[in-house]
Amino acid sequence: TFSAAAALTGAALCAQGAATSVPVFYWPVVLTSVASSTVVFLDRLSWAIWLYHLAALLCGINTGLNAWLSLAGPVLEVPLFVLVPPLAWVMFSTGAGAVFAACAADWASDGQLQSETEQLSTEFTGSLRDAQSSNVEDKERIMAEIAASGSEEAVEHAVDVLFRAGMSTSCLRYATLQGSDVRGGGRWSLGFCCSVLLIWVVHPMTHVVLDTSCAGSGRCIPALKVVEGFAWAGIFAWRAQDQRSFMTNSAAKLAVTPYLCIWSLWVARALILGLPMARQHCVPDCIGALVLGPTMLATAVAGISGVASVPVLGPVLVTMVLAGVSVGLAPQSERARARTRSVASELVDGSPASELSDGDSGDER
Repeated sequence: TFSAAAALTGAALCAQGAATSVPVFYWPVVLTSVASSTVVFLDRLSWAIWLYHLAALLCGINTGLNAWLSLAGPVLEVPLFVLVPPLAWVMFSTGAGAVFAACAADWASDGQLQSETEQLSTEFTGSLRDAQSSNVEDKERIMAEIAASGSEEAVEHAVDVLFRAGMSTSCLRYATLQGSDVRGGGRWSLGFCCSVLLIWVVHPMTHVVLDTSCAGSGRCIPALKVVEGFAWAGIFAWRAQDQRSFMTNSAAKLAVTPYLCIWSLWVARALILGLPMARQHCVPDCIGALVLGPTMLATAVAGISGVASVPVLGPVLVTMVLAGVSVGLAPQSERARARTRSVASELVDGSPASELSDGDSGDER
């Protein structure tokens, strides 16, 4: 969709050979394509694939338009070109197209995971004693061993985490014991990962090359942001599978989304007030490099169990990051709280979160 839109837009403009109509639709196309990027950070929806195609279509049109402007020369006199020249728009729109393609792949994987979960949970009540087995003797022996160990509740809790997250590890189980909802915690988002690299590596690199951010000693700010982006990528590569979902989701929702909102509002303010556009990247970059970037890295280092162990706010933050804002703000049912207390008393018995390895996936079942 992205490639077709970009090619057709570029071909149409080249065939027209004139720029009379470009000023009319340039800014609606650019602003709409930027706004469409927010669909990446919405909670997973069954029809999200159509939003990804629509956003890719808009970004493709934006890419074709700015590619033509890059080749045609100074056709438009736009103040924002001081900050983001057409060639930079081509880079960002192409990167956004890749993000949407990755999100479409995530959407397909989510559908497969949901289908597998439904198949596994068919006729399963949540109790091990109601589980079916092709060999009755095997079931009786397994149930006897579980009963003898006194860990039936813990095993049921592990199975519940498996259904919710797609895997069951010590970190994910600990987070649920703290009251977090870890649904989808076993699968990381390629789209979110690409969006972090786009905004925290590619975007500030253009500021360094074009020198459109802070002046003087502040010129290191966008470079610092690039370093943070590479540091996050290194931590991501080192982390185990059960940590990557939390890493990508937290980085996208706690760093990338706020940065895009701050940048958009700050630039819109300058445009409305008629301020000079030179170095308007500086303030958003400072907030990104000095506040949002460290927050992104701190959550990556702490991991899911470290964040979940923070009193009151930690479990809510983990739930909002993994399961969505609507789930994170919803009240926890009394049944869920009772089960959490029961399993917690049996499993952790006051053990601190530090005793749980953030990268431990060895007990995945």
